[in-house]
Amino acid sequence: MSNSPAMRALHRMAGITLVELMVALLIGSFLMLGAITVFNQSRGTYRVNESVARLQENARFAMDTLAPDVRLASFWGMMNAGELITVPGGMAVACAGNDVSAWALDLAAGTEGSNNVYDWPCDPFNNAPQPLTDALIVRHGTDRQMPLTAGTFQIQSNRVVGELFNDGGMPAGFLPADSVTHDLQVHGYYVSQQSSFDDTVPSLRRYTLVGNTMQDQEIIPGVQDLQFQYGVDTDHRTVQSNVTSMLTLPSWTRPIRLSCPTRASWR
Repeated sequence: MSNSPAMRALHRMAGITLVELMVALLIGSFLMLGAITVFNQSRGTYRVNESVARLQENARFAMDTLAPDVRLASFWGMMNAGELITVPGGMAVACAGNDVSAWALDLAAGTEGSNNVYDWPCDPFNNAPQPLTDALIVRHGTDRQMPLTAGTFQIQSNRVVGELFNDGGMPAGFLPADSVTHDLQVHGYYVSQQSSFDDTVPSLRRYTLVGNTMQDQEIIPGVQDLQFQYGVDTDHRTVQSNVTSMLTLPSWTRPIRLSCPTRASWR
C-alpha cells in the first residue's frame, strides 16, 4: 500500500521545513525594510526639494515686488525733485482713523527708512512688528501716464515744477502739451511677526495709499527679515561714496542693496 503510486506522489509533495520558513521570513523582512527605507528617504528628499523651491519662489516674489518699486522712488513724471512739488493745504490721508498726511505726503523724501525699528504712525498688523527689521516707505508716481481722476492723488509735472491734486482737475499753470499726469503711489514695507494665514508665521506686508487712506496688505508669508543698505553719493557723482544703513537719508541717497530672508514651513 505504501508503495502505491498515490503514496509516492504524496511523499514528493511534502512542505518546507521550519528552518526554511524562518530563512524566507528573514529575507522578506530585509527586503521590506530596504523598501521602507528607500521610501522614507525619497519622501524626505521630496520635502526638502519642495521647501527649497517654496523658499526660492517666496524670495523671488518678494524681490520682484520690492525692486521695481524702489527703482521708481522719486519719479514724478517729467522731474525727479520731490521738493519742487507743491502739496496744497487740505490734502488729508488717514490710517486707521489717524491723520498721517505729513508722513504719507512727504514727497521731498522719495525713500524713507527706519533702521531695525518700526516707528510709523500706522499700527502694524496685529500690533506685532518683527523686531530688529528695517521698514521702508517709497513714494513716486506711476510708471505710466494716467487720466485725470477725481478722488485719486495725482501729480501734474513739467520739466520745472509739479503739483499734487486729487479733485480731477488739472492744476492752474499747467498745460496738457508740456506736462504729464501720474497717480501718486506711496508704499510702506515692513515685516510682521504674524500672517493672515498663521499667527506663528511672519510675513512681508505693505501699507499702500488707496484713495485717501493707507491700507495694510499682506504681500507674502514666510518672510522673516527685511534689511536695506544705501549708497550715499556725497559729492553728486555716479559712484557711491559709502554704504550706510537707513538712519539719515539725504535726497541724493541711492538704494543699492536689500535682503529679504524667507523661511518655509515643514508639512
